[in-house]
Amino acid sequence: MQLLWKKFVKENFEFNIDECGIELGTPNVGYTYTVTKTAVLHVITHGSGTFRYQGRTYHLEKGDIFLLKEGMEVSYTAAKNNPWTYFWVGLSGKQALNYLSRSSIVDNVVIQQQNIADISRVIQKICHTAERMQIEKSDDIKLNQYVFELLYDLQKTFPKKFTYTEPEVDPKVQIALQFMNQNYKHAISVNKIADAANVSRSYLYKTFRKYFNTSPKDYLHHLRMYHASQHLIHTQEPIYAIAEMVGYHHDPLIFSRAFKRHFNMNPSEYRNIYSKLHSDDTKPS
Repeated sequence: MQLLWKKFVKENFEFNIDECGIELGTPNVGYTYTVTKTAVLHVITHGSGTFRYQGRTYHLEKGDIFLLKEGMEVSYTAAKNNPWTYFWVGLSGKQALNYLSRSSIVDNVVIQQQNIADISRVIQKICHTAERMQIEKSDDIKLNQYVFELLYDLQKTFPKKFTYTEPEVDPKVQIALQFMNQNYKHAISVNKIADAANVSRSYLYKTFRKYFNTSPKDYLHHLRMYHASQHLIHTQEPIYAIAEMVGYHHDPLIFSRAFKRHFNMNPSEYRNIYSKLHSDDTKPS
């Protein structure tokens, strides 16, 4: 039984907390599936259960942790007599995964019988903060603080040798980013972005793949979808007007289709769900 399952809108390519939750296990009930999320860390706070991966069965109990990574085929089940309770946090983004890879948990997947008090505490803080999210108190900033604290605690508790090279960001990429951030409201094309940065279209594509692991076109799309989502949550502007605001001029239907592909729901559904959640979060307790 899920006591909490909170999902978050992806806002950038470098770092995202995708979701978090609390599961109160039902005896002999669990999940079997192929993981589609980038990385989801679980910590068991009460009870016990089993985790199966690559033909191996782990008997887990309070104080153990396990990590799910994209592509893994897993099965995990609460114990019959003492079903577990666990908290989980899902992360994505290039920077988040780089930090996570500094911990040996990415290689071991399951860690048992270790002192993880700090890790458990911060995961629980993430879930409880998400549950009582109050934007007017900057809980969104606090949530990011806790996630970085989690990544630090993982590396500190389960250290792993790593190398780090200071990236040399191409200044022309910065120009392209600035141009997109200033002009996403307009009907700009990749060619216009390349012209603004004084580079060829192919060079722009290669540098974006290098630094952001995406294309300029997809980056612009994500930028527009993010701003559209914020307009839907925080304003009462009609959808056709929001389409104009994020660069879909005279094409509200194309905007709605693109939005649905991105968020798996249409703009009206998104507004109904997330504007209500935002309203509830900002009500005084």
